[in-house]
Amino acid sequence: MTIYLPFEILTAIFEELDDVRDIWHIRTANRTFCAAATPIAFRILSVITTKGSAQNLGRLFAVPDIAAHVREVTFHDTDTDRKGRALKSSAVHELASSFSRFHQLPRLETINLTFYPSYGNRLDGGSLALQSSVLGALASSFSVRAPKLMSLSLHNLRASDLSPLESPSFQTVLTTLRHFQLSVLFDGFERWCNFWGTLCPRTILAPMQHSLTELTLHSDANVGALSELSFAGLHFPHLCALSLRMVIFEPSVGAKQFILRHAATLARLELLVCKLPADPDMFLSPSPTAHARDESGYCRWEHIWDRFAAELTALVALHVDERRSDRWGRTNSEFRYVRPDLEKMTYRETYTLARRNAADAAALRRFHLTVATRSKEARGDS
Repeated sequence: MTIYLPFEILTAIFEELDDVRDIWHIRTANRTFCAAATPIAFRILSVITTKGSAQNLGRLFAVPDIAAHVREVTFHDTDTDRKGRALKSSAVHELASSFSRFHQLPRLETINLTFYPSYGNRLDGGSLALQSSVLGALASSFSVRAPKLMSLSLHNLRASDLSPLESPSFQTVLTTLRHFQLSVLFDGFERWCNFWGTLCPRTILAPMQHSLTELTLHSDANVGALSELSFAGLHFPHLCALSLRMVIFEPSVGAKQFILRHAATLARLELLVCKLPADPDMFLSPSPTAHARDESGYCRWEHIWDRFAAELTALVALHVDERRSDRWGRTNSEFRYVRPDLEKMTYRETYTLARRNAADAAALRRFHLTVATRSKEARGDS
């Protein structure tokens, strides 16, 4: 006896399949299965830097019924094809051509772009041209019809030639975002300063203040006052998740105050390899009073962790990683403080006294315990 399942149940079953290849096999079974599986099969499109991948994406636009199912596009720059050959200009052209047609994806909600494989990778000008071409193509598409994006991820950007992000069409898209992830690779001090000092806070972050709920800002090099970064004036009323990587908590940067401004809503906080400027008297003086800290402008992690524990009352998830790994995955010793090297316009990690490290580590443990307690209370655990 043949049993026919309702269409809704078939769809619910197919939704539980983890491997998209299974969905593609199901589509070939019969017309009913194909109708139920097709929206799932085309919900997420994955594109890589090959001419074939770009052409496949281009063909999809010729079938509006299929394009209507696309909710997310994920792009990964592999830098070379499967045979290890460098990306050709024809592939760049095909990718740009396809990305310029994103306005033909009426239900598009998420775009994830990864331009470089990992932190520390330094690629040639051809790959930089790819970044510029893809961003320019998106800006062109947005000018035809701006999608109501909810999530945008720009991973491993070079700070060079980001003018498409300043276009009116791209600015319009930024205003609707709820989730935004950005990771940037260092590629020259002048461009670096322009990005972190002007482009990022004023052009990228400012337009999304009223809608954003999750923000990720990652760097592959220390970024702080030397880069002219400042969080002053930025406030996201609905922000519930924040992740920062390699940000120096200098007074002029205002990272601590930025976090505290969102105490009422911030539920998840992640700080990766973030540092504090070293107090010149750190190695001599005992732990300063709050008044003395305000006078000098210097602070200790101990005091930041204790203040966060007391004031971030909505926080239920915390991840702090003070270790730094090199490109080979080797973990370096913990350095919580840095000093600016004005000659080389960078920061140098510095050792601190054992009692200072112990006090900072103890405060971080207290912070974790406080957050864990709040998390249990929020879940209703006894």
